[in-house]
Amino acid sequence: MPINQKSQAKFALGFIGSGRIARRHAAALAEIAAVEIHAWSAGNFSNAEASAAEYGGTAMQTDSLLADPNIHAVLICSPTHLHQEHIHKALRSGKKIFCEKPITRHLHEIDDIIEAGRQHLYIGHVLRFFHAYNRARQIIQRGDLGKIQHVVCKRLGRKKTDSTTWMLKPELSGGVLLDLAIHDFDWLLWTFGEANELGLKIDPEKDPHGWLHAITQLSWQDGLKATVESSWLNDVFETGLFVEGEQGTLSVDPGHPDEIVLKSIQYERAIPLTGLPDPYKMQMKHFVGWLNGLLDPIVTLDEARAALALSLRAIDAKPGT
Repeated sequence: MPINQKSQAKFALGFIGSGRIARRHAAALAEIAAVEIHAWSAGNFSNAEASAAEYGGTAMQTDSLLADPNIHAVLICSPTHLHQEHIHKALRSGKKIFCEKPITRHLHEIDDIIEAGRQHLYIGHVLRFFHAYNRARQIIQRGDLGKIQHVVCKRLGRKKTDSTTWMLKPELSGGVLLDLAIHDFDWLLWTFGEANELGLKIDPEKDPHGWLHAITQLSWQDGLKATVESSWLNDVFETGLFVEGEQGTLSVDPGHPDEIVLKSIQYERAIPLTGLPDPYKMQMKHFVGWLNGLLDPIVTLDEARAALALSLRAIDAKPGT
């Protein structure tokens, strides 16, 4: 649904967290006339100051930011284990909220948030805005490939060299299964519904604990099987998608992420996806449309809960957890 910028109110936004994803959202918001960035907070105050200098606004302590009556909505881009605390504080402040996935670190933290946040909370599962995954879902649901038999999702992140980062502490981040695989789990749930069986494979030579590299195997009652590979041990960040149906295949190759290739007995053709809007800009425009009451969240809180639950099922499937 297109958003009429002229009909929108002007919103002042505050960021809680100033890492890479926060800056990505700030860059996207800079192109939206209906908002302005008013404030930043971060665990390291100098990071908030640096983001304010680059994107506008003032560096503040988090409690001061939430108490500021001039701020209409907050974007929670803090570390995963802090999401619950920051969501609750933002809800008590009466502000609208965008929170990066996952909604919380643990499942028991989520139900009271869902109850209190249904009209106030927007969860950022950005993969739904990525053209290849959105178009692939349309092709699948239209039936072009026939009955789907197997899906392979790959999300391979760069090696993380800073051993002090919270991301490398599984009790805080959940490792690759909560940080990376949750994107593919959300897409699979959105496209095919709830899987009934789950197993996990760990490569002892790559990562004996399954926090840095893991392969999740899912199956559905209708016979569909899916394999999700997630890693923080790759040299570059890359993703891939392969879908096999009774009447053909669909693939998005890591080397050509802006192209879908369809193959069947009758034909082979490529669908170019170049020149389309940036997914992060689309997500922020959609969020602002929600702030104005023009759009519903692209991901419901119940769907965000389901993606979290599936990620935690995968974590629980690991030996020793």
